[in-house]
Amino acid sequence: MSITRNIYAGRAKNFRKDDNGKALKTDKKYIVIHNTSNSASAANEASYAKSRKDGVSSHYYVDEKSILQSLDTDMCANHVGSSEGNLYGIAYEITGTNSKSKSWWLGNVAWALLRAQIAKDCKEHNITPRLLTVKQIKDGKMSGIITHNQARLAWGHTTHTDPGENFPMEQLFSGTATPTTPTKPTTPKPQTPTQGWTEKLMNELPELHAGSKSAFVGRAQALLNTYGAGLKEDDDFGPATTRATINYQRSHDLTPDGWIGRKTWTKLLLGK
Repeated sequence: MSITRNIYAGRAKNFRKDDNGKALKTDKKYIVIHNTSNSASAANEASYAKSRKDGVSSHYYVDEKSILQSLDTDMCANHVGSSEGNLYGIAYEITGTNSKSKSWWLGNVAWALLRAQIAKDCKEHNITPRLLTVKQIKDGKMSGIITHNQARLAWGHTTHTDPGENFPMEQLFSGTATPTTPTKPTTPKPQTPTQGWTEKLMNELPELHAGSKSAFVGRAQALLNTYGAGLKEDDDFGPATTRATINYQRSHDLTPDGWIGRKTWTKLLLGK
């Protein structure tokens, strides 16, 4: 599912089209992290994206409380200037500027929502959740997570250096080893790229049950719908969501208690 319905704010005006004037859709290799260079909310950015006249667009907008989607992730946003980035990158615009401190970023991004959505996109598009170096980006052989500045250094056609040197990219991984971390051949088999990241993510996702009401419930409903639940994504954990959770748990060898805790979140997000 390339559109997450409970966070979809409506299609952005600008995107790449094919020779027949239809939305161009491509396989994706990169998650590209940007900042918005302003303090506007995710809602304001997503609304502006529907009418902006400069040709720019993004798949997602993120602020301190929310994440909103503006384009189907199969579509091609205009976000980095280069064909490589625009064709093969999924763009995340995060509210803030290059001058913000690390402590500011840590306290002003909806990190749990951001990690959950990136995890979903990585799974759907077969993108490995790892940081790439500029050299690896130029080689074009590996998928992963990059910044707008790295896209500039690898492919050119832009002067932007966001998200800035203080943006804590490690918060997207939370302990996951990256390609720049050497591994000795004699050591035991290393942790797979999603394990450390998933562990941190699961620690931050809330336990959900009948009566819960939040954006996290809507996210869980959207994930259950990818398995055919047919739920209304209304952020309300009612009887239908409880039944869908129990049915999902029974079919995935989980305790059918109707609660979405760490084990159920893990299977929903990663299909394990």
